[in-house]
Amino acid sequence: MPMTRVHLCWLAGSAALGVAVFLLGYGFRPATDTNRRADVPPHRHDPPDKPQFAPSRRPPGALKPRPPELPAPVPPPYPADSPEQQDWIATRIADLNALAWYDDAESLHRILAELSNPLPEIQAAALTATIAFGSRDAIPYLEQLAAQARDPKQQQALTEAIAYLRQPTLLEKLDQPPADHPE
Repeated sequence: MPMTRVHLCWLAGSAALGVAVFLLGYGFRPATDTNRRADVPPHRHDPPDKPQFAPSRRPPGALKPRPPELPAPVPPPYPADSPEQQDWIATRIADLNALAWYDDAESLHRILAELSNPLPEIQAAALTATIAFGSRDAIPYLEQLAAQARDPKQQQALTEAIAYLRQPTLLEKLDQPPADHPE
């Protein structure tokens, strides 16, 4: 059977996929073992030299570190229900969305501070920006706010955000060894 265009596309796609899997699995991993010879590629299933996490001797939850203090939320400078306040809210929401793209602690703290803003629109935008920021450093603040929340809907939204942030990232999932599947 002669090779057709479909066969060539199928072959090229398979080759590209194989190269991508190889590069993700072996090519872009940082060298963490200094005793390894340079000419031997790292193996995904090498046993670690020591456990990554040492067992804790104190009971869980005995001492929780207190998260650092956040700056105060930005208060609205205009009277309630005025057109200027609505414009300010829209600008503030855009600012929070822009802060979610930065990857520094100051931006995260500025976003988290707005979770205690008296305006519900700003609170909702801050929660969305916190999720978009994607840092697990926000979890202690969210837990603290969820424990203090009086509104069940707000408490549920904070709890869902905490659950989302606790999920493993794609890179963490790729670094996990494959599970043994019985056949």
